[in-house]
Amino acid sequence: MDNSPKRWIIFYFSLSLYVGLSTAIFGPALIKLVEQTGSTLRELSYLFSGGAFAYVVGSWLAGRLFDRYPGHRLLSIALPLLGACLVSVPLIANPWILVSVAMWLSDLLSACRITGTSKPSFTATAMPMCM
Repeated sequence: MDNSPKRWIIFYFSLSLYVGLSTAIFGPALIKLVEQTGSTLRELSYLFSGGAFAYVVGSWLAGRLFDRYPGHRLLSIALPLLGACLVSVPLIANPWILVSVAMWLSDLLSACRITGTSKPSFTATAMPMCM
């Protein structure tokens, strides 16, 4: 990937878009997901508790990974995985697979929110271009 600030701005904009979508995907669609999976609302409530647990584990894991590897590289791996999880949600008919996808989404979401980029100068050069 090219290291030009414009490309990184587009990358992080799309990352924030995915993070916003993955945060809000289960709340408004909960009743539709109950119908889609043929489960009860009680069974799908595990989406939220499983997602919260995975967010904690993902934050710990992402922190360890960001300490060892460049942040841009990790985020460029997390972004397509986050997109694949988002696209798969409407296609899943099994409630427990949906819970596991929600956990993956939370793991990836926590990694994307840490955003420990390896280039501190990126903020200084790219942020004025956003304003």
